[in-house]
Amino acid sequence: MYELDHMLNGRESRSHLQEMAEQAKLAKLAREAQAAETKHNHEAEAPRRTVFSSAVLLLTRWA
Repeated sequence: MYELDHMLNGRESRSHLQEMAEQAKLAKLAREAQAAETKHNHEAEAPRRTVFSSAVLLLTRWA
């Protein structure tokens, strides 16, 4: 019934669609920010992992 009321009332329907579009844009931006943060964290861990692996290899060769 709620959707039918919105479909029959054009102005509110447009504003509702605009509101939904705005929410979708905000959700997309939030997902992109989350993905960028995850990628950045992963890239920051890669050098640490390399250094740690190299240190372990050196220690095992000397032992």
